[in-house]
Amino acid sequence: MSIDGRFTIDVLFHDADTATSSLKVLALDGSNSVTTGKVALITRTVGTAASTIVRTAPGYTAADGSVVSFSTIERVALSATPHVELATADGRAYFASSGRVGVYELSGSERTTASFAIRTTTGTASYTLLLYGT
Repeated sequence: MSIDGRFTIDVLFHDADTATSSLKVLALDGSNSVTTGKVALITRTVGTAASTIVRTAPGYTAADGSVVSFSTIERVALSATPHVELATADGRAYFASSGRVGVYELSGSERTTASFAIRTTTGTASYTLLLYGT
């Protein structure tokens, strides 16, 4: 698997006062290029019963036809509608809602946890999860 990608966050606001023609631009951004490692993208629907995503077999096939398996997962990007919770084996939880994307850096034993549990709190939810690691 050969990859070329990036994790980018871009936040921009214009704080304007029309009475005084004053404008302040508030910005925060960051980008990290990635050219080594592995990626997997998973799009599914989940209910209140937790669904398991296994690190060694997350259910993604690479462009070359090989099944992707991770030794470590370093970062995840998660989007969901209406709401999901992604939990790691050591009890940490990451959330996504309203179609917004969250990017989370894993640390310590989270990176090598055997699996993740994903669920919604009520009804069903659709989610997309991007895994990045080695």
